[in-house]
Amino acid sequence: MPLEPIEPHPGLRIAADPNKTPGIGVYHLRLTHHSGQLLALFEYVDDALCVADLIADFTDWTRTAEEILADPSINAADFCARLEGTPAVIPRPPKARDE
Repeated sequence: MPLEPIEPHPGLRIAADPNKTPGIGVYHLRLTHHSGQLLALFEYVDDALCVADLIADFTDWTRTAEEILADPSINAADFCARLEGTPAVIPRPPKARDE
């Protein structure tokens, strides 16, 4: 049965990638900002939920992606450090417009 999208915290979503079939070593679950911006990939729902809990207080995820990227207090390295030791596969972070 396909996974229905989940919003474990305001502004954060977990959904299955429709282009990937679940299986061992297949990171078919996407944790995204509500805009669709990819934050991390997972193999298991429980892992995605745990990481969503871990990053829920990192910022106000209900803001737009542009607002978050423009916020000088947000640092991609801090975000990645928070996910160290988790099963998350972290995509390359987007660059702010002024970089």
